[in-house]
Amino acid sequence: MRFTKDNVNLDKLEQAVEVMSGSISRLQRVNTDEVDTLVNLFQAPDVYTSAHLDKAPDREKLERLLQENYSLLIWRAFPTDGENPTGPEIAFIGWVSYAGPPFLFVIPATETLNLEVLRDGIEQLLRAYFECTPEDEIYFYADVPVPEEIHATLVENGFDLWQEVAGVDPEKEATYIMERATYNAYFGDDAELDDAL
Repeated sequence: MRFTKDNVNLDKLEQAVEVMSGSISRLQRVNTDEVDTLVNLFQAPDVYTSAHLDKAPDREKLERLLQENYSLLIWRAFPTDGENPTGPEIAFIGWVSYAGPPFLFVIPATETLNLEVLRDGIEQLLRAYFECTPEDEIYFYADVPVPEEIHATLVENGFDLWQEVAGVDPEKEATYIMERATYNAYFGDDAELDDAL
């Protein structure tokens, strides 16, 4: 899905996703004034391939992806006490909408990833995604074999492992999907985006 003024209120989306706070995570969106940081980050093959790019993007390409219809959004995920960050970023979490169905990806920023903070951060993104867009599903891809703790984190967030996806080799990549109906069952009804911000 490509965001346009016809399918998403872009002003509302930008305001809603700039900073998101959960009970133990705080997400701060990486803006265009930090493009040089992203250029450096995206030099690593495991990073740019996670974002479904076939080579390291230059500054111009990253600016285009970040600014045109929000086709690439990236947040720094920090642990928090509910109000302020309590430590350095644990990961970058990205939201891609330029390569097939929209999907999330994670780039660890520490050697030991705090999975509880990550789970809480992913929950904030799921809330933003399903509250701000009309889409019915979002994906997450992971190299096989998927570490047991990553699988458990995704399942706790409501993702289902779905291995029959066109164009995806299940022996190399595991596909997880979160559908709107599942989101509503996990977080809907009395969960509003405003409560998470």
